[in-house]
Amino acid sequence: MRLLSALLLVPAIALGQATSDTPTVITSAKPEIKNPIVIPTGTKVPVVLQHAITTKSAREGDAVYAHTSFPVVANDRLLIPAGTYVQGKIV
Repeated sequence: MRLLSALLLVPAIALGQATSDTPTVITSAKPEIKNPIVIPTGTKVPVVLQHAITTKSAREGDAVYAHTSFPVVANDRLLIPAGTYVQGKIV
């Protein structure tokens, strides 16, 4: 009985795994950015440090973390919301 059920089950599994004749087309097109946001040169972005920086322990290349304290707006458009995290590096 097991042999009979196995003989009936194998073709059913094979039919379930059969692929269709329609080829799958995958494209790698990049999405277009219609209205890119450009922050003008010289724009001041007020930030608040997350941790104090001290000359005793800070070294060149150390990471600095901050967040914006006010929103940055240009041409009635919000460019950087208040509270945005900023990462920098000591040079």
